[in-house]
Amino acid sequence: MNIAFRRTTAALAGSLSLFSLAQGPTALRGGLVPNADIFIHANLSLMNASPFSKAVEASQPAEVKKINEEKEAQFKAATGLDAEDLLALVISADIDEVDFEADDATQMSSLPAVAAAQFAKAITLDQAVEGFKLMIADMDPEGATFTKGDVAGQAGVIITATDPAAADDGPSSAYLLLANDGKTALLGVNADAVAAGKMRVDSEDRPTPGVDLGKAIASLGQQQARIVVLIPEAIQEKIKEMLNAPVDPNAGMMNPAAMLKPLANLKGIYVGMTATDNMDFKLSMDVGDSGSAMALNGMAQGMLPMAAMMGLPSTLSQKIKISQEDTVVSIKASLSPEDIQAATAGGAAGM
Repeated sequence: MNIAFRRTTAALAGSLSLFSLAQGPTALRGGLVPNADIFIHANLSLMNASPFSKAVEASQPAEVKKINEEKEAQFKAATGLDAEDLLALVISADIDEVDFEADDATQMSSLPAVAAAQFAKAITLDQAVEGFKLMIADMDPEGATFTKGDVAGQAGVIITATDPAAADDGPSSAYLLLANDGKTALLGVNADAVAAGKMRVDSEDRPTPGVDLGKAIASLGQQQARIVVLIPEAIQEKIKEMLNAPVDPNAGMMNPAAMLKPLANLKGIYVGMTATDNMDFKLSMDVGDSGSAMALNGMAQGMLPMAAMMGLPSTLSQKIKISQEDTVVSIKASLSPEDIQAATAGGAAGM
């Protein structure tokens, strides 16, 4: 089998895996930007309806439940949507051209990145704006203006920071659009990218992930939540430069560069989560070569018994499984609601 055929097959497998989940097809069409390096997909309806989520929700303190109920009531009043009407969320970005060493936060304004949310019911653009204001209520919504206008040829809302100094910290404007069916909202800082996402939803254009992204998505299988971060070449080179620097011979294994040496050829980080009675979690790292994967696997296996010393309950650490397959090292765990409570209590006690 030649290389070109294998890469084409990987892309096709990723595309089929991407669109095989029942919920969220329009969010996927709108939220997947071309050449994406970062991809997040959450099937919210399945996760929130799971016995695991219900059990975690039931275990919350009364005051937390009250706050959540008040927020849900406010959101429904503003948008007409119940919590179960939030079907899917997709976020993606192409970060290949970002200069992470440049002291210029404004470059993020041109970042091809889109967040797309899909609903069970149609809403209006005004309702989308009010819902967004509630979502950022803890981030000073009064510090922005919301103006209806043209967004790269599409009717939408321009969100502008009122503080001139905001531009020094990053994008000072964002764009909110609603697909023609009223069931998919799109948000981003690059007007062209957000408008293109809306047009993909309206035209039912089904994007195909790049070869590497498609392969990573396929490796996660049918997870309810999938996160993929592909490491751009520029960042890979910086990682190699940092980790290949001369090591202080007196530092021993406590030298961070020595401990992280297996990550010198890191290609990607992949996370998958599925909630049923338990939360099944998988974290994988493609470190580029089998030798580095073997070293990382051995290091992780050796550190696992130390987890209890860092406050992790022993019953929880026993559920963590570490494995290696070719260039990929994976950490898996199936956690019950009680495990989450124990880990939270252990973390609070260790603070």
